[in-house]
Formats: sequence, structure tokens, C-alpha cells
Amino acid sequence: MSPQCRSKQALLQGLRPQSHHAKSVNGTCQRHCIFCDIWKLAMVMASHVPLSDRLPVSSRRLRRSNSNASTSSSRSTETYDWEASAKLLEAQLQTQRARLASIISICTVEGAEECEGLRIAYDRCVAAVAELLYQERVLEETLLRSTQQLQQQQQQQQQQHQQQQHSSCAGNSPYYSTERRPSASRIGIAI
Repeated sequence: MSPQCRSKQALLQGLRPQSHHAKSVNGTCQRHCIFCDIWKLAMVMASHVPLSDRLPVSSRRLRRSNSNASTSSSRSTETYDWEASAKLLEAQLQTQRARLASIISICTVEGAEECEGLRIAYDRCVAAVAELLYQERVLEETLLRSTQQLQQQQQQQQQQHQQQQHSSCAGNSPYYSTERRPSASRIGIAI
């Protein structure tokens, strides 16, 4: 570890990674040190936006209508509970935030140096966070793909419904197929 590691100095001062601290601390160590690694992971965790907040409003609304439609229709469509999965992932990320906070609290002790236990704790935490972020990305891509498919299905159903209405009004009824003849008597409206 470099004697001028700003990450370690920031952690000793009790600073926690936030966007306004990033420029003053980031990228100062000449060597690969645990304190810089911990700071970078904490920056990732601090800047993480939950999946439920990243989804467009239309995706959230379609997600709810998709789950309602799947329970009421006879066809077996999407029955996966996206919100529960997203909440579960966020809860697991919160657990990793708590682990990271305890790792950071170890770093705030004067005289704390890089040791095998600190590295092992960090490695476990970063591996768990990486896996959870991957799962969240897969869930988001699957949800967006499912939302697009649902929108396409709804558009096709609307088009079919409009075609059916048009064909029933114009083509199949003998009343509408012939022209209407003019009335033999004039109808007067008195006001």
C-alpha cells in the first residue's frame, strides 16, 4: 500500500463514498491496495439504483397488468412475479451493504493495515455483489423483453379487434351493403 493512499485516509476520516467524494479520492494509489478496492466497491454500492426505480413507468404498469391478465385468462402466459424478484435482489444487496459497512468500520480503526482477513472479507463481498448485479441485469433484460412482447401482443389484439369490427359493420350485414334510398316524403322539424 502506498503511504499516500487517499482511500485509506478518507476511510480513516470517516468519509463514506458518495458522488461528491469520488473525484477527491479516486485513483490515487500507485499499487493495488485493499483500501482502494474497498472504496471502489463502496462507490458502486452507493451509486446503485434499484431495478424498480430504473424501470420506465409503462414497464411497471404492464408488469402489473401482465400478472393480472395471466391469472384471469385461460391461456398460460407470464406468471412470474417480477416485483418480488426485484425486491429479493434489493434485499440481498442491502445485506451486502451491511457487510461492506462492517468492512469499512474495520478500516476506520487507526493502525488498520491490509491483512488476509480483510482481503477475504472483501473478496466474498465483491463476489456476492457482482453476482447480484448480474442477476439484476438479467432480470431487467428479461422484464424489458417480456414487456415488449406484451406490447406487441396487445397491439396485434387491437388490430384484430378493429378488423373484426370493420368487417362486421361493412361486409357481413346486408343492411349496410346496399345504399340507402332517399325518403319519399319530406320530414319537417318544427322548432
